[in-house]
Amino acid sequence: MSSRSYPGPAWGNLRARFDWQGGGGKAYWRTELERTACHPIGGGFLLALRNDVAYHHGAGDTQIPFLPFLGPAQLLRGYAGDRFSGDWLTVANLELRRRLFGLMDDPETDDPLILVGAALFADAGQASETLSGMRWDRWHPDGGIGFYATLRGMTLRVDAALLSPEGFRLNMRIGGGF
Repeated sequence: MSSRSYPGPAWGNLRARFDWQGGGGKAYWRTELERTACHPIGGGFLLALRNDVAYHHGAGDTQIPFLPFLGPAQLLRGYAGDRFSGDWLTVANLELRRRLFGLMDDPETDDPLILVGAALFADAGQASETLSGMRWDRWHPDGGIGFYATLRGMTLRVDAALLSPEGFRLNMRIGGGF
């Protein structure tokens, strides 16, 4: 099995990506478009928005770990990781973020080395086998609260989905991203 990932160009807060895997006469590819936006709204708060749309081709020939699922890994945080599947996936996120405090000032810049903050979040996503199956009445919503700590660009994030049809869910991520 061979694999290629092409991050593609980024235009400001718009990111395009193409992934391809193939071997043994089978091929699978995914194309994705993501848009993020952050707007300061006063009082130290930041409004963050994200929308991601992805199309998967050849999912029937894809090994289970690479199947197109919609869940916490795609930031639909109130559902199990394999809850929704389809060739077309989309998820939208809204967060109200606030930096709470900084720790350990950098002696060279006097900026904190560690930033700690919190966020209220709301997500909605859907999966469908066809583009026409993506409809306004098929969104799966969730909401909750998250806390993060950032050290030199690396973020540890813990999110508690409190409002989900599947009940309470706790998710942890390490890395950058939304």
